[in-house]
Amino acid sequence: MTVRIRALGYGLIVAYLVVAPLVFSVATVESFEFPKVLLLRTVALALLALGGFALLDWTVRGRLGGRLRAAIRAARHDPIVLAAGAWLVAGALSTAASLSPRVSFWGAHESFAGFATLMSYAVLFAASRILVRSVADLRLALGAALAAGAGVTTYGLFQLWGVDPIAWNAIPQSGGFERIASTMGNPNFLGGYLAMVFPVGLCFALQGVRRGARIVPAILGLGLVASLIVSFSTLSRGVAIAHFAGFGALLFGWWRTGERAALAWIAGSMVALVLLVGIGVAGTETGRGYAGRAMFRVERTLDLQRDLRIEFWTAALSMFRAEPVLGVGLDAYKLAFPRHARPSFRRRVPEATPARAHNVLLHTAATQGSVGVVAGLLLLLAIGLGWLRALRLASTDEERTLLVALGAAIAALLARNLVSFTVVGMGGLGCVLAGSLARHRYAHTGEVYASALSRRGARLALAAGSAAVGIVFLANSRLAASGSLAVELGVTATLTGVVACFALGLGFLPAVRNGVATEPAHSPKVRSGLLRAVSGALVIVMFVSAVSQIVVRSVAADVLARHGLLLMEGHQPRQAVPLFERAVWLDPRREMLWVELGLAHHGVASGDGVDPDVRGDHLKRAVAAHLRALELVPVQVVNQANVGRGFAELRGWTLTHAADEPDRETARTAFAARAYAHFDAALELDPFSRAVYFDATKAARGFRDESRLAHYATAWSAHHPTHAQARAQLGIAAMMRSDWQAAEFELMAATEGRWAGAVSDEVGNWVNLATTQLELGKGREALESSEAALAMVPRYLPALRTRARAYESLANSAVSEHAGNVASLDPRRATGYRRLAAADWAARQSAMPDDSEARDALARLKSEADIRAADAVTVSEEAER
Repeated sequence: MTVRIRALGYGLIVAYLVVAPLVFSVATVESFEFPKVLLLRTVALALLALGGFALLDWTVRGRLGGRLRAAIRAARHDPIVLAAGAWLVAGALSTAASLSPRVSFWGAHESFAGFATLMSYAVLFAASRILVRSVADLRLALGAALAAGAGVTTYGLFQLWGVDPIAWNAIPQSGGFERIASTMGNPNFLGGYLAMVFPVGLCFALQGVRRGARIVPAILGLGLVASLIVSFSTLSRGVAIAHFAGFGALLFGWWRTGERAALAWIAGSMVALVLLVGIGVAGTETGRGYAGRAMFRVERTLDLQRDLRIEFWTAALSMFRAEPVLGVGLDAYKLAFPRHARPSFRRRVPEATPARAHNVLLHTAATQGSVGVVAGLLLLLAIGLGWLRALRLASTDEERTLLVALGAAIAALLARNLVSFTVVGMGGLGCVLAGSLARHRYAHTGEVYASALSRRGARLALAAGSAAVGIVFLANSRLAASGSLAVELGVTATLTGVVACFALGLGFLPAVRNGVATEPAHSPKVRSGLLRAVSGALVIVMFVSAVSQIVVRSVAADVLARHGLLLMEGHQPRQAVPLFERAVWLDPRREMLWVELGLAHHGVASGDGVDPDVRGDHLKRAVAAHLRALELVPVQVVNQANVGRGFAELRGWTLTHAADEPDRETARTAFAARAYAHFDAALELDPFSRAVYFDATKAARGFRDESRLAHYATAWSAHHPTHAQARAQLGIAAMMRSDWQAAEFELMAATEGRWAGAVSDEVGNWVNLATTQLELGKGREALESSEAALAMVPRYLPALRTRARAYESLANSAVSEHAGNVASLDPRRATGYRRLAAADWAARQSAMPDDSEARDALARLKSEADIRAADAVTVSEEAER
């Protein structure tokens, strides 16, 4: 029983190494990291279930105490295991002391690097430590990673050749150049993974040459050249660092193990490859194009003022100084970044909020403090010493070659993390490699189930695991949009079937392999059937329940959210609301789903022709959803701002459509106070957020609250002195208090500032400036401002209004000046101006039949003697001249 459990667990690890880098789904909100994280959690839960079966087996046989004592003794003398345990404890402490323990536990959206993922890593590490027992096991694990690398490289070549079968919405670019990402979702991650498996391929090729093979090393060599082409086509600086580190570790390992011939072989191959690449670059237009792109990336690297990593690192150090012991919390870097970024950076990129520090040491210092840094350094030291010890204890050439590849892969991962971070596609492989390295000594005879698993059972197990992953995501994309319970049950059954398929594959394995003795025939009298059946059923129920709650419901909710977001992009919020409602029912712990539900309700309320009562209901539902998101993550800036905006619009709704409420004044006052409180809380978290200032000033304008508008606009202008919108809001505040001189000054300054956002903001500023100039009696200036607005948006009704008023002002001025015996003025000017004014008023009335101001203006102009004989709507050529 225990032998088969071990073989099944090892099969799960091998299948995971093959499938994890290749998994992605276009049916989920985040197409790459989210599916990989859920796959990792599923495998971790399955390994825990197998551990439960093993404990059950030991208990029935009376061996539990002895096994546990032996495991504890082994762990106490294993530096890598102890350091990994310290790293896990540091993560737990950081999660408990986090800015948002919920985010630190489950992970931030699109990052998912919380304590749940860390525990999954720990399970994968422990399982590898226990199950990778022989050189054959290690070879199969590394071969699985190499097979995955072949798949990743193949898809990368498709993208490089421009034959990608999937049309992605967002393609990473640098300097106008498209960068390939393959199944990893990002060029940096793609190159990092290929840098990890490249040394493995070299070592496998070396083993083939050593055995006298010719075809296999040649195929591996071609594959390695292709992977290098794909790696360096990513134009990633971290990838180059990772490859250099991997090569360095590889050469050091071969020198340490006496592989002089391998050193000469790899050196000659690299020289030949460099020459071939140089000829290709110089001889083809495509090659020269990629050389130009590479030089562009080098220039960007050397330009430290434009490199955003410097800003990320500076913020990380600030977080560490603020929380030096336990940090801001695991995966809480994004939450803390706005308060710790430099003002110059926030002014330059006000809405940029990275999720990582792009340096593993600084990121650890920021999120886990000195406790995490010490634990991480201990783990790094233990892995290095463990690798050297394993090389020293290796007894065969094959074992030494595999260990050299293992160490080079880990070195590539660690070196890349100096300028980037680990994602699940690479982190899972790193955990298996570190867990395998923790054994130090590998068996060459005895319980070598990998050799048996690599035959018929391995093929079936690997095929079953790959098919199960495909079925799961096919079911998500095809069926989960219905949100029915049948989908959840069906996908749960599919995931659970993975274990059954592996068990079926292992059914072809005999209980004894390579001289391993069978389990003793004598068992305790507590034998049996009922205890095994009940305990085994309990383990299965726990596994299925955990997968259903942690994995399946998350997948179904995410697929629903994806459909809802597509509907929102198509301006169909009413159809998106029920999808988001089912999504939050399936996975109520995810803050992102509540945010999107609130935005969908808000979109319905903001639609044209919505019944006032329906609008009020959707506004209330939007506020409730945003409050739920705020309850889940109180320190999220966008949650505070969304709630503030919701209360502001609710107050506006009560002013116009809830006049019969007996306590309406109290409600309005309460809504305004709560809106301001949440806007203030959002700005306390991020004083540089342009979006929050925009919503806050908009709410203050709606409340006709000049003091609050001036307060927010002043703070906005202080933090972003070049932003035109901030000066425009200061001008509106001055208009509200009838300080026309100050209003003109601020609005004129806004026209010279930097506009970021909708064109309507700039057009509105020109209209406000024209209105202010009319109040100051500056008709000519008001006409110019109105013309500037209409040049941007022709037939813009507010601009037509100010232009009409400007024409009337100029007409009155012309009449007054003529009455003052100014001989140079032509009295026909007044007639022309009034005809032009009439044309603008008529245009407004045709677009707005109920426009009483335009109707009254037209009647007034028609009654005046100087244009009585002319049609008020027709503008004569003389008037235009």
